[in-house]
Amino acid sequence: MIKNNFSFVCGVLLGLAGWLATSARAETPTLYATMIANSHLQCMASKVMGRVYGNLGMRMEVLPMPAKRALAYSSSGQADAELLRLEGFSKQYPDLLPVPEPYLGFSGVAFSGPVVGTISGWKDLRAYRVGVVRGVRYSNEGTEGMERILANDLPQLFDLLEKGRVSVVVTSRVSGSVEVARRGLTPSIVVNGQPLYERPLYHYVHRDHAALIPLLDAEIRRMKASGELQAITDQALDELLLNAQTGGLSECTQ
Repeated sequence: MIKNNFSFVCGVLLGLAGWLATSARAETPTLYATMIANSHLQCMASKVMGRVYGNLGMRMEVLPMPAKRALAYSSSGQADAELLRLEGFSKQYPDLLPVPEPYLGFSGVAFSGPVVGTISGWKDLRAYRVGVVRGVRYSNEGTEGMERILANDLPQLFDLLEKGRVSVVVTSRVSGSVEVARRGLTPSIVVNGQPLYERPLYHYVHRDHAALIPLLDAEIRRMKASGELQAITDQALDELLLNAQTGGLSECTQ
């Protein structure tokens, strides 16, 4: 057992040394990760994973792209990693390997004004006219058969809510909070109740850099235990909300 553990550690260190050698021209080893463009949650993820890599003595640069193109780019090895995805992408993209520990989560929640009762589950939405974005699977399925209006995008969804055409909208907690801040609707429009839908989110690396996985996994776990991960996540969200309120840039930077 000791011999096997020693061999495993040596393998990880040798693999990492080989990867670091490819970045020898830079003062700090740099890894390039694709991300979905124009996504508030992905912007937060770039801050969080930037800190994770930084704690390991590396730098992460993000490459914003449309969702499908980002996967094609990272899975082919043209990028070193995929910033943030749901569990199970390795089934369709076997060259993308997940870091086992999730570092962010997706929450689908209800936003409403004060006249709406507490929403504790999908069934509570049946009492109201609901707005959801067309084509978003979890919210479209969760409100199937209810009185609802389908919006084409997030701004149109909150137009419906602000104009009173719907009483409740269901969308991502992060994106919805940013839209509320952008419109100056706080505190008249708030998150109502507990999440209706939750999923953990993971970082993926190309199999060429598989030696990084145990290091990233251990660092994410350490940061969770120390509270550092939650602190950088909260800071990233605060920056998004402030930018939305002031009309500042929302560009994802490390």
